[in-house]
Amino acid sequence: MGFLAGFSDRFMLALGIWPFASFLLTLPLLAFLYRRDGQLRLLAAAGAYAAVLYGLALVFFTLWPLPEGTEGLGITYGIAPQLDPLAFIGDIRRDGVKAVFQIAANVAFFVPLGFIARRGLRLGLIASTAAGLAASALIETAQLTGLFGLYPYAYRTFDVDDLAWNVAGAALGWLAAALLARLLPEGEAYSQPVTHEPGFVRRAVALCVDMT
Repeated sequence: MGFLAGFSDRFMLALGIWPFASFLLTLPLLAFLYRRDGQLRLLAAAGAYAAVLYGLALVFFTLWPLPEGTEGLGITYGIAPQLDPLAFIGDIRRDGVKAVFQIAANVAFFVPLGFIARRGLRLGLIASTAAGLAASALIETAQLTGLFGLYPYAYRTFDVDDLAWNVAGAALGWLAAALLARLLPEGEAYSQPVTHEPGFVRRAVALCVDMT
């Protein structure tokens, strides 16, 4: 709680609605999976929800809290970008374990993206790492431009090293999903004949989509 106390009220509000927003945004993804696979398993539904929850987490924890007040970062001055791809070496020499932890966090934060790309979207390694690069570049650009011009100055740090660590995380996530596929097969292994008596999960998703 001490960590969360340092964030703004708006961030705490976003954190509170995060699970509910994820549920609503999961419905179109479930409809896509049902149409693609011809079935909807409970595990797939849980995975879709987790994927949307993770996507929103990328937004919340890389762009929030937003600047407040009349002065400060993003309002009256900004943060200079870090454009040296070897700056992490100096950071490790200077900060030691703290810098290593920061690098590990950047890698770990994108592992789920690579896992989702391989397991959920069935993308190859190159496509998955490209997706990681695209997502990371979008986030870093938002940080560099003050949320695409919404604020006059950058209020978060653009770091070119983050791009490399994020892509590495996406690649590791893909490899983890590939290893898991040896234990839990995908695709045809889950195929079932078309049924005229859909189960509870499919009926519940259909109801939610119709109501939405």
